[in-house]
Amino acid sequence: MELYNYDIIKAHPNFVQVEENIWVIKNFISDEICDYLVEYAESVPEEQWWEKDNREWWHGKYLFVADKEEVNKRLKVIKEKIAALFENDWFVGDPGSIHRIQKGQGMFEHSDNPTEDMRENFVQLSFTVYLSDFEGGEIYYPRIPLHYKTSKGDILIHPGVGIYFHGVRPVTGDSTRYVTTTFTYDPKVKELRDKGLGIVFQDTITGEPIFKDMQAVVDNSQIKNS
Repeated sequence: MELYNYDIIKAHPNFVQVEENIWVIKNFISDEICDYLVEYAESVPEEQWWEKDNREWWHGKYLFVADKEEVNKRLKVIKEKIAALFENDWFVGDPGSIHRIQKGQGMFEHSDNPTEDMRENFVQLSFTVYLSDFEGGEIYYPRIPLHYKTSKGDILIHPGVGIYFHGVRPVTGDSTRYVTTTFTYDPKVKELRDKGLGIVFQDTITGEPIFKDMQAVVDNSQIKNS
């Protein structure tokens, strides 16, 4: 079943439909932007590769860049290009980090919606922008099942719900897998969050807002990733 139907995305000349709800736009980001972000990432001292929430798996794989002006200029271009794929009904988050997976590493299986039963809808669509070419490192979806190999400059889009549980197979060559990511959120969720109500979800069955204690969510996340 097709969950979302966005004609602007499908009308893009480089659009590829991988699965009903998994989409790729080839060469979405220019080589100039990809190369700049990779060169910056490779220039950063190793001790800066950490994860803001201190989740163990991310150590050495997550680079926070939201406070870097020149990097953010490129990330803003990426966000604007993503936002142009939509009408004004969804909120696009800011890409604020670069992720790397090196030879022999993969990524654990997960869903991008941060809830257990997936009734509480927070992340509608996830976007992964591929900044480099690499061997191996395919994204795979064990519940479909399906796997897909991207190229530098591509953007891959999939829903956050549980059927699109996914992981990354190990990188096999010497070239590092570099990506940046962002998400789209329901506008009602953004409105409630902007009012300072903490972590807010929406029950996809009733449409009612669900309020979460932010610290409890963070603590639970740290327990799961310890």
